Amino acid sequence: MALVEGTTYTGVRKLFGWLEAATFEITLEGGKTVHMQAQVPHEEDYYVVVMVDAARFVDLWRQPLSSHREIALKTPETWPGDYKYSYAVDGFSHGAENPVPLAQVSCWRSASDIVEYESRFYFFKRKVIVGRAGDPSLSFVNGITRTIYLLSNGAKSFPVLCERRAANLLVELAGCQNSQPIVLSTLKAA
Repeated sequence: MALVEGTTYTGVRKLFGWLEAATFEITLEGGKTVHMQAQVPHEEDYYVVVMVDAARFVDLWRQPLSSHREIALKTPETWPGDYKYSYAVDGFSHGAENPVPLAQVSCWRSASDIVEYESRFYFFKRKVIVGRAGDPSLSFVNGITRTIYLLSNGAKSFPVLCERRAANLLVELAGCQNSQPIVLSTLKAA
């Protein structure tokens, strides 16, 4: 079932004989596809799947308060030079039989201005506002290298895991048009 253009939900299945996982197929530039998965929880759904638009996701990741912003500020041409990029190439090469886990992210808006003090001369410091109250930001729990692999290979959209409490904000800031967070335990019955 196509969730959004470029990403298809391929169902819940057992991987490795024991891991129950929701699986997804992502179309890259040139029509190549890669496969990803998210473990279906047997208890409370702490994380949900959010379908993100690649361009909007990068814009959010490049915000001043986002984690690992120095990586986000690179380009699809330079991301393959990342020291762990070859691990993503290898991970995605195993196809549908061994899908790669979704990246886990969170997002929020800053509750207050974020300031840093910049040294000026030897004894003086200047207060610099690096983020304003209400500014959005994105952080990764894991999956940066998988994400830059998708981005550098032309994925237009892809699924990520997001903390349930932050999912609606992520949809607002980087979600695909008309998408909603997907509660993994509801896919089990599907």
